[in-house]
Amino acid sequence: MTQSQTLARLQAEAAAAQTRLDQALGLRRQRVGHLAESAGLIDLDDDLLAGAFAELADAIKAADDTRKTAWKVRGEPFRKRTAAPRRRAPAAPAAPPADPGPAAPQPAGSDGPA
Repeated sequence: MTQSQTLARLQAEAAAAQTRLDQALGLRRQRVGHLAESAGLIDLDDDLLAGAFAELADAIKAADDTRKTAWKVRGEPFRKRTAAPRRRAPAAPAAPPADPGPAAPQPAGSDGPA
């Protein structure tokens, strides 16, 4: 394998890894948003949420392991209770419409509907 082929392969692998990272980050953002919604925060003002999240980040950074463990213990049942509904398989196709019965009689000399 030449240097240029090796470089191209490494660049392709790096791009694929970045795509997987972007997808994982997008999924994480969805989960955090769902937690905020489940906690009743979804309708709050963005500045209010940003300030509360800033304080929360500081509190988490400053918390000792005992406090973090207590938050996890409290959060686990909440998270499980409010977990996002799993995607369901598509519903079965609707039943065909009921047979309307025999066609309406046609006037004499008619070849059927116009």
